[in-house]
Amino acid sequence: MVFGWLAVSLTAPAQKTNPIDSILGEGLALYRLETASWLATETFLTKYRDQRGNIGGYFSYEMNNRVQCVFFSKAEEPVVIAAISFDTSLNPGTIVAYSYKRAFTNHERRLYTIRRNALEQINSDTFFARYEHTSFNLVPVADSSCGKVYILTEPEVDGVVIFGNDYLLQYSKRDSLLARRALHSGIIPVNFGKETDPELIQTFHFHSREAGTFISPTDICTLMLFRRFARWKLHTVMSKTHVSEWDLESGKLTIHTRGEWSKLNSNKAFVGGEF
Repeated sequence: MVFGWLAVSLTAPAQKTNPIDSILGEGLALYRLETASWLATETFLTKYRDQRGNIGGYFSYEMNNRVQCVFFSKAEEPVVIAAISFDTSLNPGTIVAYSYKRAFTNHERRLYTIRRNALEQINSDTFFARYEHTSFNLVPVADSSCGKVYILTEPEVDGVVIFGNDYLLQYSKRDSLLARRALHSGIIPVNFGKETDPELIQTFHFHSREAGTFISPTDICTLMLFRRFARWKLHTVMSKTHVSEWDLESGKLTIHTRGEWSKLNSNKAFVGGEF
């Protein structure tokens, strides 16, 4: 897996508090967690075949310059049955894997608790929309003051990247649910494209006021995860006032006002939709 560098180019006036820094930081953190889960699952299914039937779920977290994915049992009081970790480069050459039953650490117990609550929310409330040929992926994160669970929609078919139908649940330091919201109000599937298709310069989607002014952390995570497969080079997120452009090859984010962007772009082919 190839990992690119990241930069920010802002053409909008500078602000004392730059929201782009937190968006990038959160988006890349989600990407590292999701990539670790993908790589760890491949390793688990190869290395610990005899444990497949025991898996109740998994989640990843960062600690001490490592990204670790733990797999827990199906028991009513689950335990960790395997742990697979990488350094923050996510290079498979840095993998450390072991399989033996142990109790959750305090941090793992907290991640498990809010993940379980989020899953209960999904299974009991129509607030969370379900679409054919997709599934939900839960990404819990927590620190000493609060917890979050991102809920992403993933395709169950090849050749498609999905934007939207993602949610954020927020928890107190005692792990009680404080708030929930849909990060995008719909779903947009975009095909990777075939070698015989006309070249696409950009794909795009439009953000309503509720979805936010700039590209979202979940958008960044999705673009980073699927950039190996996409045949398009840029993805554009348009809001009422700004345009965020993500370069899939370099990992560079550029943000313009709508007026500035319109002057720079014309006669380009786009594929995408609106939230």
